[in-house]
Amino acid sequence: MSALPRTPSPASLWSRQFVLALTMSSVFAVGFNASVPLLPLYLASFQASDSDIGLVVGAFGLGALVFRPLSGQLVDRFGARRVSMAGALLFVATTPLMAFTTLVPALLVLRLVQAAGLVSFWTASTALGMSTAQASRMGVAMGFVGMTGPFGGLVASPLAVPVAEAAGWQGAFVGMGLVGVVAMALCLLVRVPARVARTPMKRSLVNRAALTPALFFWSWALTQGPILGFVPLLALDRNLGNPGLFFAVFSLSNTVFRPAIGIAVDRWGSPAVALPSLLVSAVSIAMIGIADTQGWFLAWAFIYGLANGGIYTSLMTLAIDRSPVNERGSAIATFQWGWDMGMSISSMVVGTLTGLLGYGGIFVFSALGPIAGSALFAWSWRTRRLHVPVRAAAIE
Repeated sequence: MSALPRTPSPASLWSRQFVLALTMSSVFAVGFNASVPLLPLYLASFQASDSDIGLVVGAFGLGALVFRPLSGQLVDRFGARRVSMAGALLFVATTPLMAFTTLVPALLVLRLVQAAGLVSFWTASTALGMSTAQASRMGVAMGFVGMTGPFGGLVASPLAVPVAEAAGWQGAFVGMGLVGVVAMALCLLVRVPARVARTPMKRSLVNRAALTPALFFWSWALTQGPILGFVPLLALDRNLGNPGLFFAVFSLSNTVFRPAIGIAVDRWGSPAVALPSLLVSAVSIAMIGIADTQGWFLAWAFIYGLANGGIYTSLMTLAIDRSPVNERGSAIATFQWGWDMGMSISSMVVGTLTGLLGYGGIFVFSALGPIAGSALFAWSWRTRRLHVPVRAAAIE
C-alpha cells in the first residue's frame, strides 16, 4: 500500500527547526568521525592483531545490527528529540573510556554500548530533520540531512591524527566526548514538530516497506569493513601520507554533491540515481586497493564518496517514500540496518583475509558486494518487481 500522500509540511524547507536539526547532527558527526581514523591506529599502537582490529571496529556494526530496529520503534513511540538525546548521552559516556584501556574484551563492550548510542542518535536525528520536509522535496531534504555525517568527517578526519599526536590518545578521545556534549546542548534547542500519532511498540521491529532498499544498501555496505578498519593501515603500509586525508576527501565529495543528488532523485526517481552509484562504488573501492600513489589514492576516495552520496540519498528516499509517515522512524532504522549488517560482516571477514589477500586485496574483494547489488537492482527494476511510489508533486 502506498504511503503517499504525506501529511502537510511547512511551506519552506529552510525552517529554523530544520537548520537547528542539521547543525546538531553536524556537530555530533564531528565527534563520531574523529574516531574513524583514530580507533584502528589506537589498537595498532599496542600491537593488537589485524583480526582484533577487525573485531573491535566491526563490533560497532554488530551492536547496531541488534539495536537499530529497536531504535526506530523508540523514535516512533517516544519522539525523535528524546531518542537523539539518549543516543548522544551513550556516546559521551563511552567514547572517552576507550582510551583508558588496552584490553580487547573491554573495548568490545564499550564499542557495543557506543553502537547503541550512535544508531539511536542517527535514526532519531534523521527522523527529526525529515519531519519538516515537503513531500515533493523529500529527495533534496534527504540530501541535506545526509550531508551532516560526511560533513563531520570533512572537518574531523584531517585533524584527528594531529590532535591525537599533540594531546595523546586520552586527550583525543575525551575531546570527542566533549563534542558530543555540545550536540546535546543544541538538541535541547530543537522544537519538536507536531506528531502525527504515537505508534505503539510492535512485535516486528522491521519495517517491511523499507526492506528492499535496505537490501541494496547492504550490498554497498559490504565495502565498509576495509574502509573503516584498514584504510589507515593501507596508507601507512604504502607510504600514502596522513590517512585522515583519505577520509577528508571522501567526506568532501560525499558532502558537497548531496543536495544536487537529492534534486536528481526528485526529478528522475531513486532508481535512476541508485543504479549507477552502485556500479561506480564497485569500481572505486577496487581501485582504492590498487592505488600506489597518494594522488590516485585520494582521487578514488573522492569518487567513492560521490557514489556513497548517490546510494544513500536515493535509497533512503525510496525507503521513506514506501513507508507511512507515522512509521518513519522504523523505516529509517530498517534502511540503516543494511549498513550495520554489511559493515559488521565485512569487517570480520576482511580482518581474517588480510593474511591471504593483503591490505590492498581486501578492497578489491569487497567490490563483489555492490557488483551483485547493482545486478539485482537492475533486474528488479527492469522486471517491475521494485515498487517505486509516484510522487505527489515534482520539482520544476
